[in-house]
Amino acid sequence: HDLMDAIEVGMKTLPEKSKNVFRLHRMEGWSIPEIANRLNLSEKAIQYHLTLSVKKLKVHLRNYILALPIFLDCLR
Repeated sequence: HDLMDAIEVGMKTLPEKSKNVFRLHRMEGWSIPEIANRLNLSEKAIQYHLTLSVKKLKVHLRNYILALPIFLDCLR
């Protein structure tokens, strides 16, 4: 799997609202105020969902990230 595949798999573990917020902000480039307005949530709620998403994705991607330097070293 490449990194984007691993992220997509990890995103499936997120709550629906967190997944939507993460996708809009990190993948589509929406600002926090734009997302808050679109989803009728406070900016604080958007920040909460982004933080939750990043924490969960870090845990999910930990093995991928740890293996990356080893993989890159093998390419030399």
